[in-house]
Amino acid sequence: MSIWDNVGKGLGTLSQEAKKTYDTKKLERRIKNYRREETELYINLGRTLYKHRGIVSNYELEDIYNDLDIILARMKQLDKQIANIRRRAEEGDSSGYLRLDRKESDLTITRTNEGIKLMRLCPACKTANSSENNICIHCGRSFSILQI
Repeated sequence: MSIWDNVGKGLGTLSQEAKKTYDTKKLERRIKNYRREETELYINLGRTLYKHRGIVSNYELEDIYNDLDIILARMKQLDKQIANIRRRAEEGDSSGYLRLDRKESDLTITRTNEGIKLMRLCPACKTANSSENNICIHCGRSFSILQI
């Protein structure tokens, strides 16, 4: 096994671990946003109860209860997804974790005869193209490059 094989294997492992961490953090951020919404709903519930002091209609409260139920169910589902990612990581299973959509502008690290290079895979024919190419060298498809 050459040093480049070890580098390639290490980069692959590092990439998968980074992807799992990113996906987990993204879900945790969504949960944090839902928790903020949950807190706002509880505050609204408390204000409504205080404002009307015992003469609150069930109709007013039911809307708040429904919104809370939706947010709590979403947070529970996201917690399950995070637990699933962590469980698979502990088991050494790299398949099946959450994948984010790739964009045509995404580059990938590839080992070539000339060394390690950044390449762009054509979404149509899966041919590796130079990162500078705006058109696939195999099928001629143009890449939609996102400008940041």
